[in-house]
Amino acid sequence: IENLINYLLFEKLLCTELFNTMGKILQIKVSTFACVTIYLSSKSRIRNL
Repeated sequence: IENLINYLLFEKLLCTELFNTMGKILQIKVSTFACVTIYLSSKSRIRNL
């Protein structure tokens, strides 16, 4: 039973780590996309002036 509890705790920890990593990757992708969008829109705005 003790081994089962340890296994479940380990699995929970692993899932949490995976979730956090996925969240960070998603954040980086979103911020990169936002930066690119802002850059492109400002570039086209400068061209229009």
